[in-house]
Amino acid sequence: MKSYGGCGHVLLLIFCTWIYHLGELLPDIFLAVWQDDLWGLDQTTYFTLWLILSLAGICDLLLARLTVLLGGVRAAHYIHSRMLSHVLNCPTSFFDKTPSGRILNRFGEDQMAVDWTISLISEVLFIVIWKSVNVSIFAVSMQPLLAVFLAVLLCLFLGLREVHRRTVREASRWWMVTKSPMFHTYEEILSGVVTVSAFQQEELFRQRLYLALERNQRWGILKDAANQWSEQRLICIGSTIVGVLALLLVLDPLDGWPNWSIGPSLGSMALIYTLNVGDSIKWSVFFASQLEGQLAAVERCSEFAEHLEQEPPRHQPIDKDLADWPSAHGSLVLKDVNVRYAPHLPLVLRNFSVEIQAQEKVGIVGRTGSGKSTLMSLLLRLLDPETGTVLLDGMPLTTVGLALLRCRVTIVPQDPMLFAGDLRRNLDPVGSLSDAQIMDGVCRCGLKDLVNGIEGGLMGVVAEGGSNFSVGERQVLCLARALLRDTRVLCLDEATANVDPTNDAKIQHVIRTELAKCMVLTIAHRLHTVMTADRVMVLDQGQLVQFDAPKKLLQEQGLLKDLAANAGIICTGDVVDEPALMKTSSAEATMTLEGSSSTEDAEDFVVSI
Repeated sequence: MKSYGGCGHVLLLIFCTWIYHLGELLPDIFLAVWQDDLWGLDQTTYFTLWLILSLAGICDLLLARLTVLLGGVRAAHYIHSRMLSHVLNCPTSFFDKTPSGRILNRFGEDQMAVDWTISLISEVLFIVIWKSVNVSIFAVSMQPLLAVFLAVLLCLFLGLREVHRRTVREASRWWMVTKSPMFHTYEEILSGVVTVSAFQQEELFRQRLYLALERNQRWGILKDAANQWSEQRLICIGSTIVGVLALLLVLDPLDGWPNWSIGPSLGSMALIYTLNVGDSIKWSVFFASQLEGQLAAVERCSEFAEHLEQEPPRHQPIDKDLADWPSAHGSLVLKDVNVRYAPHLPLVLRNFSVEIQAQEKVGIVGRTGSGKSTLMSLLLRLLDPETGTVLLDGMPLTTVGLALLRCRVTIVPQDPMLFAGDLRRNLDPVGSLSDAQIMDGVCRCGLKDLVNGIEGGLMGVVAEGGSNFSVGERQVLCLARALLRDTRVLCLDEATANVDPTNDAKIQHVIRTELAKCMVLTIAHRLHTVMTADRVMVLDQGQLVQFDAPKKLLQEQGLLKDLAANAGIICTGDVVDEPALMKTSSAEATMTLEGSSSTEDAEDFVVSI
């Protein structure tokens, strides 16, 4: 009711649907009065009055439709905008634990019910209710004794409706709930159809989809069966009303209302209208249960629109004073930081303290689960520390709005993301740069030939997910997008993990030359990508165990030396620096790697050379 416009708009809808049905009923009653000449007026007057009533009925119809239209659009916009805003502001943990089918169901089936179904059902429900009420009042005015029978039948009607209402409400709720696994399974099959075919698991996924569909249809069948059960009994109640009215008209005919008599036309019309009361009662119960069932969609949408966990504020009062933050000499400091992903999970960073200087190039290495990606998430406030402080250029990150922070810190993820549209929009999403500035950044990344080779150049088409580019090209394009933002902090989260050697070398060249004045934090997938860094940060089980220049760490006993030895970067007892490493032939590299304990690391090392 709040999203529909408040109680006033709902009451206006009820009133409009009442006069809408009166606009249908009164012209027919007036025709009966005219036919029996109960008022003793001339034909012109009768015709004029009938025409006025008919035109008023048309105006009532338009007013009712306009009220439903405006209220429905307002409610749909209000609920959708709030739900979308809350979902977009959810932390990443929400998307990690929420199936995509559940989100699709909210914005698909449930939103369709809010957009269209609920408004339509509400209008029809009020119309059929007023139709039953108006016809009953008309019939009682013909035979007042009918009111006693209507009171008894009303009690029976309310009992049947309560049984039907509870059944259909729960069946509708579960029918909507069981749609989410169906959508999720279908999306999973659609996105992974190549993998499913490669492993010949078509039958497994087909059975999963059939099972989800069967569970959904069980509740749909139960809902339809409850409607049929109620319909049969309500038709009996309507038929009873017609029979009682006809019996009373025969056994106890009345001479008429005060001061004027009832003609046969009015009595016949009362009987004819009462014949439809059974249908009106049936449809009023049906649409009432349908409305209550569809309101479960509003209940589910309101869960997303009001009760989801939200990220910290996107804007803070201090943001307006940070126009040049972080400065060219600002450092990154972490003091006694403890981080966990959920209250019941163990710490992923423990008593973590480090200071990174401005414009410094830092590599981050460690085994799986050591906390490398958590460090990046902490910098972008995808996670907040349980205890401790993160300072960037002396400013605690918790005091800065997320919008400003994520504009000043750029990340290039392991899985490069391009959006469907044109290439220019992918390189400059906010449209703040000119074509010349974009082409300058493209040339600095060595992508001039790639862009010029695309039909349309910067306005060339990018397919969904950037599927018309190779993984390496997408990764370099993402790096170009980061370069065009001209930020002072750049995070590379295994940005070269899926890149071929040619594009890998291109990315390393851009980092060394074009990002000289930028603080660069690189999570290493291959150790040789951080051997040219100013310092290397070695993490183990959420703690900082080493932090120094890479050549110095390779000369000391420690985790980095062990990782490098397994990767084949150093021989037994000797340190191989990066220039010498790059000159080594593939045959020599193979001989060097004979003692490596990891075949996969050895293959990565050969490919890197």
